[in-house]
Amino acid sequence: MQYKMRELLILLLMVSAVSCSNTESRQEKYLQSAKSHLHEGNRVKAKLDLKNVLQINPKHAEASYLLAEQMEVDGDMRSAASLFQRTLEEDPQFVDAYARLARLYLLGGGVEEAAPYLEQALQLDGDHAESLALRALMALNGQDREAGQQWLQQSLKSDPTNKTALLLQATMLGQTGDQKGAQQVLEQLMSHYPKDLPVKKSMVTFYINQEQPEKAIELMQKIIEQEPEEWGHQAWLAGLLVKLNRTTEAKELLLQNLERKPESITPYIGYVQFLQQTEGEDSAEKELQRLITSTKRGDELQLYQANMLLEKGDTAAATQLLQSLSDDTRTEKVRLSAKISLARLSFAEKDIVKAKRLIEEVQKERSSYPKALALEADIALQEGRADTAVANLRELLKIDDSKLLYREILARALVQQGEYELAEEQMRRLVSSAPNNHTYKLMLAEIYLKSEQVHLAEEFLSQIPKDSNEYLVAQRQLSTIALRQSDAGRALAIANEVLAIEPADSSLGHYLLGRALLLQKKEHEAAKNFEKAYQRTPTNREIYIALLSSLHKLEASTEAEELIKSSLDNGQHIETSHLYLARLKAKQEKYSESISQYETVLDMQPQFLDAHVELAQVIFKQGNKTQAIQKLEEGLQQTDYEFALVDLVTRIHLEDDNFAQAEKVFQQAINVREQAGTDALDPQYLAIKNNLAMYLLDRKEDRDSLARADELTRSFEGFSNANYLDTRGWVLVQLGETDRAVQLLEKAKEIKIDNPTIWFHLGEAYHQLGEPLLAKEHFKQALEIGRPFQEKSQTEQRLVQMDKG
Repeated sequence: MQYKMRELLILLLMVSAVSCSNTESRQEKYLQSAKSHLHEGNRVKAKLDLKNVLQINPKHAEASYLLAEQMEVDGDMRSAASLFQRTLEEDPQFVDAYARLARLYLLGGGVEEAAPYLEQALQLDGDHAESLALRALMALNGQDREAGQQWLQQSLKSDPTNKTALLLQATMLGQTGDQKGAQQVLEQLMSHYPKDLPVKKSMVTFYINQEQPEKAIELMQKIIEQEPEEWGHQAWLAGLLVKLNRTTEAKELLLQNLERKPESITPYIGYVQFLQQTEGEDSAEKELQRLITSTKRGDELQLYQANMLLEKGDTAAATQLLQSLSDDTRTEKVRLSAKISLARLSFAEKDIVKAKRLIEEVQKERSSYPKALALEADIALQEGRADTAVANLRELLKIDDSKLLYREILARALVQQGEYELAEEQMRRLVSSAPNNHTYKLMLAEIYLKSEQVHLAEEFLSQIPKDSNEYLVAQRQLSTIALRQSDAGRALAIANEVLAIEPADSSLGHYLLGRALLLQKKEHEAAKNFEKAYQRTPTNREIYIALLSSLHKLEASTEAEELIKSSLDNGQHIETSHLYLARLKAKQEKYSESISQYETVLDMQPQFLDAHVELAQVIFKQGNKTQAIQKLEEGLQQTDYEFALVDLVTRIHLEDDNFAQAEKVFQQAINVREQAGTDALDPQYLAIKNNLAMYLLDRKEDRDSLARADELTRSFEGFSNANYLDTRGWVLVQLGETDRAVQLLEKAKEIKIDNPTIWFHLGEAYHQLGEPLLAKEHFKQALEIGRPFQEKSQTEQRLVQMDKG
């Protein structure tokens, strides 16, 4: 049984103790008061008392545990997990805390993470009822019903009133169709815990599922009486009333709540949203206007009104309203929020200068205003200034480390820097904090894929349940992994599963099936599935490209041209259509027509990298190498020395032994970035510096070139990128700083163990250190990996020399 979760902000304030005896007396007073309030069902006052205990003594294990329980009830899983962890830090024998941490992981599907906590709890107390109940849940999740029953009976024998065990028993009875038995167990549970909110909510959910709405409504009303300030309870009951076509009662309930003049703005906005859904936009707008003029929350409600205008697409009216809210007569909260909203609008409209000016105005009033720092981080990320984004986000997390969004953006910024280990750390914390947020698991899996840790990516993708919105996305990623591993059988199985469960208008299943069939060399069947996918979503560029590529492979020129013409007539995929028409004409050896189409693409998008490369290739085929290189160098100018193009042009020059021109291109690419103030950790900037350093090491032997390579790679030592660590290590080998070189090269080897060049470089380093056995071992391993690498002949020669002794 799952409930909608919400997050609370917990402020843990440190205070100085006055005297030991007085301090202990005060904390004991607050602790007993909290327990009394919990017994009465007054969680609001109980939480205040517990926070007071932790103000006096932040290391109070029992207070941390009790507050963690309340955070879990509120749905603030991150704070709950943190407080349970703190409990164990202060008291490693606190058995209940181990069990509750395991429970949090199990709720999020983290069976492997939960297991060690349960093991520790049962080591401390083999009859611990909560841990036994959770072991039962683990067994049932693993489809082992018999073991689950055994663990459940042990739990109930140890404590017949254990909440988790009784809830699990009720669930199991319900699954077997014994609804009467399930209801009896839940009512027994209610009698044991008459004030317990999760128990009451479970009973409400049961009544709703059993179509006993009056009992559900009666119990919901008792929940509201117990916590009248909690807006979520009101919204839940109103939602049920609407489903029962009792909209008038729902409206009266929400209006009565507003008459109490709640402190939070949320009930006002919730009421307006309710009217949008039940009475339409006009009624909602009219009531919102009444609330704006009749309550003290008018300015804040106008901020929401601006959001409503934006949702309707009326940007001009929203902008006008936000500008009026940003003047000096408004409260600071409203004024600064309005300015940041205007800045976000400017950012969305690509007016970065205006967005930055508004951010600067806000920061003049409040230098660390969170919304300003967050938007500045977003802009920095788009501009490739990952270091600024990271700095801002770390500052935001110092202000409030419970904001999951900040940590999410920080992870994205670290990925942009290529710092996958640090990004992984942030995403793992997010997954632990919000175990039911499957989007975070998708993001973590994506990081693992980027860092080539495929098994870990699969682990998290496999945790995403079938009934979640993210399941199909996870299957798509698992399909991609299967294709990379050339596992056609698995790719087909995934595609067929998606076809069986996806909505009728979805195209994903046929698209995945087409990709799997391509792997099996079944081009005609693949094309048919891409065609079916395209018919369902003709605006999907990826599917359009897959279909065109498939027709291209089948040499179905007529069908491909018809598809392209149809797309162009419908105004869809314009650039892509011209690009594929250019490729089609090139394949037909109609080079003039092909060049014309490529030039059309580049007129529309001068920075289109593939078009520059392929145009040069067509010109090469015409036998005009000089003109082709000239076109590539024009592409360098138009793409601001895009790394892939820099790499291609320098390779051509090096193959022609035109070392001076290659070095010139490298240096121009670096100059362009330095003149533009490019982030020092920009991935393309680093890649170009890395390649130039390797060129200087491989092609030149003078000391000036070695000094330049040293200068280019000094910043690489703190990275977790294997290629950069390898380059820096090789520079240090050449400089004779072999001890440091070995440290970096060993780290690079750990990250990318199947890279033969790294093994060769380590072999050379150990050889230089006078470690012939280690050197020989690394040279042999470089060859045994079985992948081609530039230093292969050198490796073989070195082994021959060493064997001769």
